[in-house]
Amino acid sequence: MFEDLLKTISSLDGSKVEVPISVEPDEQGYIDRECPAEECTFTFKVHGEDWRDIVRDEAVWCPFCGEERDANAWWTTEQIESGQQAALAKVGDLINEAMRRDAASFNRRQATRATSRRRRSTVA
Repeated sequence: MFEDLLKTISSLDGSKVEVPISVEPDEQGYIDRECPAEECTFTFKVHGEDWRDIVRDEAVWCPFCGEERDANAWWTTEQIESGQQAALAKVGDLINEAMRRDAASFNRRQATRATSRRRRSTVA
């Protein structure tokens, strides 16, 4: 009965679910960034256009401790949590849709069986 659900869950095993996350700038155009070094986690603001146009993807430095990482490492704790919630919602949607398809398939089979039984009983 849960063929589609099992297939969907199997396809998720070890795969990446991509969820686009956008960080909206504040009223002045700044976005929050956080140092990824566990001993620092300094939060700072940078203008969104500067982050997009000037900051090199391969090297960003913390203005407080000097930690160097690539540009994809500078998410704030809140941004990461928001991304995790979005990813869980996406997976939940995939599972719910698979369950709906399985339920619809089950209901069609049940309706077909009921129709076949009625036909046999009226023929007899």
